[in-house]
Amino acid sequence: MSGVTWFNKNLTATHDKTNDFLVKFIINTFDNTCMMNLARHKIYFCLSTYEEDDYSIQKRKIETLYDEFFCKNKKLFKILYNALLDTHYTNIFSIHTCLNNFCPTVYGIYSVGGFNNAVYFIKKAISNEITISYDVSYLIEDVLKAIKEYSLNIKRLIEYLTDDFIKQGIDSIDVEIITTYIDYLRMAKGIYGVIDQKYPKNLKTMHDILSYKMRKIKRKLEANFEKIYDETYKDISSYQNEKYVILAPRNAKEVIDEGINLKHCVGSYINDIISNKKYIFFLREKSNIYASYITMEIDKIYDNTSPYKYIIKQIKSYRNSTTINSSVAEFLNDFCNDKNVLIIENIKVQN
Repeated sequence: MSGVTWFNKNLTATHDKTNDFLVKFIINTFDNTCMMNLARHKIYFCLSTYEEDDYSIQKRKIETLYDEFFCKNKKLFKILYNALLDTHYTNIFSIHTCLNNFCPTVYGIYSVGGFNNAVYFIKKAISNEITISYDVSYLIEDVLKAIKEYSLNIKRLIEYLTDDFIKQGIDSIDVEIITTYIDYLRMAKGIYGVIDQKYPKNLKTMHDILSYKMRKIKRKLEANFEKIYDETYKDISSYQNEKYVILAPRNAKEVIDEGINLKHCVGSYINDIISNKKYIFFLREKSNIYASYITMEIDKIYDNTSPYKYIIKQIKSYRNSTTINSSVAEFLNDFCNDKNVLIIENIKVQN
């Protein structure tokens, strides 16, 4: 099919609006090579308005569709194009407006999840009659970063944004809902160190609950822990040898950061620390003293009949591992002997 034939068919597809504006628009937007490329895949655009003052905006959007999406993967573009035809979308918007709304999300999924996942999203979104706001295109990079940072499963994420959203009464993927979801993930990780529910059944409610918890935590972040780790724990909070040192956290932020860095839930202990129910300590390498390494929960024994003064209830490294190397084991053994400490955590020593 030639570019001229595509030109004529495009006029027909555009509600027979063959006025001077439309002819001018097509001629100035597509060269012959572009028309032939679109014609070969039977892609035609119908304009959302025929007003002269909207000319430059529509021209820019259609050029973006062609350059950034159609040319990147023509097969994917055609699948989306055909899927949108004769749906409720094109009864409300022109086809190129629908494509402008869908393409950034579809091709974003394609970039991280591949062709099959992109097609899966198209089918899921359209079958659920999910609408997508064009403004979401400005958040695509944030979404892609979230997928990587929070280890989101692409297929499960697609189902969450479509099937699960509909069950929650959400029928539109827009800036507000995407921002809400990313904020939820960020807060969950910040509070707990790990995210137990990556795809919450009631996103808006869970977001509000975490927002409330974050506000409470922020008020505590300035709290100084020096009064908590008073003289009772002074003799162990600076214990060290040539390689390792035991430190007490100075504030709540340090505890939250410890949980984030080591991907465990120590950040959820802040309330217990402030209310003197738990005492958290950091075991650090002196050569890299600001880097999280091992977290310990140490408590004082008040039983006068016990030969021990302190008890180590938990020893956790990355992702709650209880495996330590032989040099750490030696350091802890000296610490326990010097300070009369009992370890009840079932640790494993790796040579």
